[in-house]
Amino acid sequence: MRKWLYSFISLAIILLVIGVFLPYFNGKFVENKFRNLVTAANNFSWVNIKIVNYDRHWFSADASLQVTPKVLKDSPLQYLHNPQINQLMLVSHIAHGPIIMDAKHFKLAQATINTIAELDAEQNTLLKRSATAGPVANIDVTVGLGGTSHLEASSKPLAYQDAENNINWQGLNLTAKISAAVDNISSDIELPGLDITTKNFQFKIAAFKSETESVKSAAGLWVDQSDLTLKNFAVKTQTQDIAVENVAAQLVATDKKNILDRTTTITADKFTINGETYSNNTISWSEKNVNQVLLHELQGQLQQIMLTEHPTLQQLATAFDKLTSIISKGVEFDVKQFDTNTPWGKFSATLKATFDPTTNQNPGILTLLLNSEIALDIKLDQKLILHIIEIFYNSTKQSTQTPADIQNSAVQLLADWQKTGKVIVDGKSYLVYIDVDYKNRQLLLNEKPIFLSTKS
Repeated sequence: MRKWLYSFISLAIILLVIGVFLPYFNGKFVENKFRNLVTAANNFSWVNIKIVNYDRHWFSADASLQVTPKVLKDSPLQYLHNPQINQLMLVSHIAHGPIIMDAKHFKLAQATINTIAELDAEQNTLLKRSATAGPVANIDVTVGLGGTSHLEASSKPLAYQDAENNINWQGLNLTAKISAAVDNISSDIELPGLDITTKNFQFKIAAFKSETESVKSAAGLWVDQSDLTLKNFAVKTQTQDIAVENVAAQLVATDKKNILDRTTTITADKFTINGETYSNNTISWSEKNVNQVLLHELQGQLQQIMLTEHPTLQQLATAFDKLTSIISKGVEFDVKQFDTNTPWGKFSATLKATFDPTTNQNPGILTLLLNSEIALDIKLDQKLILHIIEIFYNSTKQSTQTPADIQNSAVQLLADWQKTGKVIVDGKSYLVYIDVDYKNRQLLLNEKPIFLSTKS
């Protein structure tokens, strides 16, 4: 009897420690985890998230956060930045583990974080929402006993309209798994659609989905594996009208200690610009031997430039010097496939550029190009190259030249190029071939040398 009683008392003490004392100490760890998750979200998104306050209690904590967009002041999206709606407040309730119980759940976890985004009365009025419509977004995070976080987020459709602006947001669904050290993040994102119309700008995106796994390398660079699909994308301004249909993209990156290799493939059924449609579009390229430390620094510089209202020449020059430093380490760039069906015929090209590594700290882009190896192969329909020549003639034509004169001149120039070996024309398929090779400071055009002057 006593043995049973001792066991019961021991178990009760253990449960008391787990249920009463551990949540207090665990709360300190959870607060640090919460702040790390906010930092990671800032690094991976185009919004700024600021922790306004964090009140930690014994068994739980409450926090409030302010979300504002990272958008340039002179961006077309700035038209949407009504100061009454361009910020969002989040309210989080954090339950401390390791035992978490409520009316619906029983979990063994370090913490659960339940966050809601609610609009104030003024924002609801602007968006024509009922005051009792509830949160516009929900974010639920479970921090497992091992430190891994599982995130589920969703937002409701929203609409905004005034005299010049019209926004239709069709919601968002996001799931993610974040490692304990926040150095491995896998995510699935689904964006049903977003339509933006302003006085001089239109933007549309429909059925966007992505699956991504990002691993932070020793150099601090995020190495991604991504699959993206997009049904429609369109942008229209006063001078440009661009639309893309059925896009698929795949990015595969390989971490080789301090070196990054990456391959990207993008396909699109249709690409339309100012009424001219290009179909069956594919581009696939790879980058090899990219120094991770330098690339990480370049990414930071480019992000700073994009978020600066008026970038300085010094900022641009610094970024260009960093790019030159990356190339000087012996980068290989290979466009393995570039195909499109234009309104005037098919176009296909491949390009491979290999740069010799150099120990010179500031080699200069010209030196890098002179010491590189480049192979460019182009194949296109005869109608297409004639169209390109006609565009050139139209830009420089004399007032006395008629469209027929320009067409005849284009045909004659192509014939002259064929005679001199600048192009190779297949009379049966009506395809034109152009091969450009550069190696050992010698340039070959269709296997015939063209001598370059290297005088300084």
